[in-house]
Amino acid sequence: MAVQTFISALCLGTLWFPLSAPAGAQDNSLTSREQASLVEEQELLTRKLARLRDSMEHLVRRFDAEGRVHAARLLRDGLTHLSAGTDLSETNVEHMMSSSYEKLRAGQSMQAIVTQEEVIADLERLLAILMDRPDLDQLEESLAELKQLGAELCDLSAAEGELKRDTEALHEESKNESQRHLEASLDAALQKQRQLLAENEAQARQSGALDLEQLEAALVQLLEDQRVDSSVLESWQPLAVEKLSAPLGELARVRQVAARAERLADDAEALRGAAAEARDPRTDLDALARDLQEQAERGERDARAADDEAASSAADALARAAEELRGAADNEEQRAQAANELERLAEDLAQEGSREAQAAAEALSAAREALEAVESDPQSVSREAARQALQALGRAGDPAATAQAAHAADQGLRREEQELRFLGQALAASQAQNAERAEQLRQGLQRTPQAQSPGAERASAALENAKTAQEQAARSASEQDAAEAHSQAEAAEAELLRALEEISALRAASSGSQADAQALAKRQQDLAREVRELESAARSASLSEKAESAVSKALEEAAQAMDQAQAELGAGQRGAAASSQREASEALSKAAAEADAGVRPQTAQQEKQAADLAQRQEEIAKELFEFLERHAERDEAPPLPSLAGAQSSAQAAQESLEQGDLSSAQASEEETQRQIDEALANLAEEQEQYQQLRDEELLFQITEEVTALLAAHAELVELTLEVDAGRTPTGRASRGARLRLRKISREETALAARSSELRTAIEAEGSLVFAELLARAERDLLRVARETGESGGYKSGLRVQALQSDVSMHLTWLLEALNEELDRRDEEDQDSAEQPPGSEQESDDENRLVPDVAEMRLLARMEREVIDTIEELLVLYPELSGSEDIDALLLEDIQRLAVRHERASELFKLFRSRLGLPAPGLDPSHFSAPDEPAGPDKPEDNPEEED
Repeated sequence: MAVQTFISALCLGTLWFPLSAPAGAQDNSLTSREQASLVEEQELLTRKLARLRDSMEHLVRRFDAEGRVHAARLLRDGLTHLSAGTDLSETNVEHMMSSSYEKLRAGQSMQAIVTQEEVIADLERLLAILMDRPDLDQLEESLAELKQLGAELCDLSAAEGELKRDTEALHEESKNESQRHLEASLDAALQKQRQLLAENEAQARQSGALDLEQLEAALVQLLEDQRVDSSVLESWQPLAVEKLSAPLGELARVRQVAARAERLADDAEALRGAAAEARDPRTDLDALARDLQEQAERGERDARAADDEAASSAADALARAAEELRGAADNEEQRAQAANELERLAEDLAQEGSREAQAAAEALSAAREALEAVESDPQSVSREAARQALQALGRAGDPAATAQAAHAADQGLRREEQELRFLGQALAASQAQNAERAEQLRQGLQRTPQAQSPGAERASAALENAKTAQEQAARSASEQDAAEAHSQAEAAEAELLRALEEISALRAASSGSQADAQALAKRQQDLAREVRELESAARSASLSEKAESAVSKALEEAAQAMDQAQAELGAGQRGAAASSQREASEALSKAAAEADAGVRPQTAQQEKQAADLAQRQEEIAKELFEFLERHAERDEAPPLPSLAGAQSSAQAAQESLEQGDLSSAQASEEETQRQIDEALANLAEEQEQYQQLRDEELLFQITEEVTALLAAHAELVELTLEVDAGRTPTGRASRGARLRLRKISREETALAARSSELRTAIEAEGSLVFAELLARAERDLLRVARETGESGGYKSGLRVQALQSDVSMHLTWLLEALNEELDRRDEEDQDSAEQPPGSEQESDDENRLVPDVAEMRLLARMEREVIDTIEELLVLYPELSGSEDIDALLLEDIQRLAVRHERASELFKLFRSRLGLPAPGLDPSHFSAPDEPAGPDKPEDNPEEED
């Protein structure tokens, strides 16, 4: 956006002032050309700011008109910021620019610099607003607010958990001895019932009785279906469809003739009406002729479509009538002649319509006779359909009513015809399906342990015969051979019955040892008696009246199911017995649940405890309500629907406690805590999003600051080179050079201070390696400041330049690492936007500003640089390997490298401890730095092994 570019230019123009302002200029008048230039520049920037405001106001109106809501809102926020001022000043940026202008005019350069710094901060904030960048302070405030809300919600969750535990304790304390005996007895009875079921199923599987029972049940169902098909086939009459052809034909003729009679009558009536209108002198004959012509054309189209001569005659009559009207002059005589002709044509059509109506009546009589023949035939399967058709024809009268009645009768008969035609197909499909079922039963029988027994072989043969007969019945039905289909269906029914008798005998003989079955039946009977005895225990337990009734009912259901299981075991019906035993187990489980849920406080002390718990629950519900209100007051706070549910369930728990319903209270308390925890998870997710935004904004600001540091330092490096190049051969600095070196010293000291502030901020985020790079730059900047200043003798030689080069290198490394991290975060944002919800992976870096891998990579690079520098020193200074005296400055450089190496080793130990890495041994392969691109900076060695 052009506005953003303009603001950037304003910021850069303002930044120029502090570097250009002459030190110590405090005169009350303009004392130099440079001072006058600064005043003019400040005045120009003030005018530019005014133009910026006008442009923003114009863009707001334009964006509103174009519907660009978001862009317009950003511009409004920017205008509000320009008018409201900043956190650094009570006045706005325009006033601060004017103040800077006045201070420059008065020669108060230092005060002007302070004001200009405030202006820069204000303009940077304006630029961030227009670029829709979040405000770091606001993000941190939101994070702090979220942390506070999370802590409050954690306290509520803990309070609810403690309340739930106390309710559980009261629930247990409220159980009297009878209650505990009842619950223990129910649990024991349930275990016994499950054991009986397991033993029954095991014995049934071992004997094969269970499979035979299933086969028997399936065969019973198949036999029933086969009997239904046989019954339908017995009454099926494929030729009945042909008997409907005569009445259907007569009904079609009735509809056709009645429709012609109706059409002729309508056209005759239309001509009579036209004749009456033609006699009226007010009638427009041309319009009337057009209407008749259109009606004639429609009739002609209908006549061609239906091949109807009567309709064609009527259309011709209408066309002649239209022609008569068009030829009549606008006088009374010709109108009368035309009207007479229309009446004659109408009379002709009416007579023809009468003849067609008579023909329709005759066709109607013939249709009635045909239907009565079907209805009176006692062998006909369509008697009911014929009777309903006759009832429909009873509504016939004039041609229109006759056509409608014939249509209704025809529709009913055609449905009957379709059903008769489909019945053969349906019967064929049913018999084919029954044949498949018989084959499946035969195959199932072959898989039973009794497959080789004579009874099983006879049953298998019967099923095979049934299948063959059913397939033949299906073919006969599809061929409309009703007699053969019925015969084969009955044969299949007989074979299925024989197979059922054989399988029933096999099942009875294979139901296991009679002694085992009787033993199980006896144990089942004993258990039923024990369960009925528990009903008396329920009456003395600490249960409410409603719970006592529910427990008694469930116990009775269990006892009845056990009685049924006992009878089925005695009859050798293992599968049926297993089903009854499962019902008994379910009833016992229900009784146990009702018994546990029905516990009520028994003593006054317990009732008081329940009331106290209800009071605590009420307080939690109130705090939840207040929490929701505070949360709703946050700007753009996402809803927490689970907390509304938590408040509702908390109120339900309170009511249950007040009523002494401890079990329901526990369930509601459990739900309350679950929903509170869900809200906590939502808050944590929101906090993580704010943390990510805050970290990204902080990284962006740090990157901007490092970029500014590097740019400012580059200017000083260039100035140092210029000063050094201008030195005299003696090396002594001139007066002008000393002034410039003093400025370099002051500026490098200021950069060191900025590096220190930035290092402190990064250390607070836990990014120690990034902070170490700034610490190195800070130490080297202070050395440069000392060497270039008076205390260092105004040096500008290679040593100073090498220190400045190290500063540039370390700041460049830091800037590269910061940009890589920003790029990585952008890629992560894009990837997460493409992933489905809930598929995000958790980070192991505990919300640190940069991940461990980025810091480890940078740490390896730093240590590599130390190693390379040591190797260079050994090449340049061979005396380092001997015993000769070493230059003090060289020793200082070596000590500087030692400090760097020691710090890198300390940082590596910290990472190793935090990540749980083992200590490296003698083998350097124990340490592997994170992957880096191939090149001279690739880390390969352990920093701790370079001492």
